[in-house]
Amino acid sequence: MSSSATPHAAAPAEAPAWFHNQVVAGLQFLWALGLPGTPAGEVATLTATAWVQALWGAARWDYQADAPRLAEAFRTVAARGERGPAPRA
Repeated sequence: MSSSATPHAAAPAEAPAWFHNQVVAGLQFLWALGLPGTPAGEVATLTATAWVQALWGAARWDYQADAPRLAEAFRTVAARGERGPAPRA
């Protein structure tokens, strides 16, 4: 490795329970709708883990401000969505 190579970024800290629970609840809601493109139930745990990891490391999250925003985001996707969504912070 050359001295000018960029080191790998540190892995984000593990998401707290409130964040994990909000994402899992939102995904369960979306799964219940059965939108096209929704992952199969057999991979629900892996899908939820991927969502939590993708979202937690992508932004700074605050329980007071962001727990309601996460719930609202999943409701919005459910109301407007035509396909199962991918995580996006």
